[in-house]
Amino acid sequence: MKIFSVYIINKSGSLIYSVDDLEPITDQITSVTRSVHDSSCEIPLSFQIIDERIIVDFGEWGAGIEPGTSITEYNDKPVVKVRCENVNIFELVKSHQKKELSDEAYPFKITFEKPKKTSNEKIVIASMFNTWHAIASQLCPKKNHSQDPEEEAYFLKDKYEGIKLMEMDDVHLHCYQCPTGTKFLLVSETSHDSSDQVKNLLLRIYQIYSDYALKDPFYTLEMPIKSGKFEACLKHVVQQMKRGTLQLVQ
Repeated sequence: MKIFSVYIINKSGSLIYSVDDLEPITDQITSVTRSVHDSSCEIPLSFQIIDERIIVDFGEWGAGIEPGTSITEYNDKPVVKVRCENVNIFELVKSHQKKELSDEAYPFKITFEKPKKTSNEKIVIASMFNTWHAIASQLCPKKNHSQDPEEEAYFLKDKYEGIKLMEMDDVHLHCYQCPTGTKFLLVSETSHDSSDQVKNLLLRIYQIYSDYALKDPFYTLEMPIKSGKFEACLKHVVQQMKRGTLQLVQ
């Protein structure tokens, strides 16, 4: 199973650790460049500005250019906040599509790539998921108390679980919440038995968090984790899972 990302959220909903690109992309097109020579060249796409990026909203322009990709370069120079130097790329493309662009702007090249999550986007995701998790915890039927002491102990053990798995078309989002309220999120590829495979990995990540973050005398509780040893061990256990050598957590 492919593991793409790991996130850790503290009990107040703040993102304290994240790592992406755990799975190298070898079978996907990551960057595509198209040249527009004159006004007769068509750009069969519609665009929207989302989070200060020019995102393809509708249409395809060959392999690797489909809805969800973004314009990242203009004439081999980076596009930042829809602009490249003094050129507004969003307005430039719109003018070209309307046949209103001056001849001096031709030819030009634009590069499309899959957008990566920014730090702000990750913070928003963490805050939103923390809210969903709290709602799910309140709605969980295991909140009901039982007269049986063993069942009551079981309910108390699981009272922090909330959302454990969110299934989407392309990925699965897994969550484990420890008794202190810290949540460990993991993004994996879709699989019919993903929960069983990932559960042990999340527990191992929790152990690493306890050993290399909480026991660090220079670490402040609930603050971002900046330990190189922690990240190295985390990536190591992810590779162990992929090789099938990850030990079960008792």
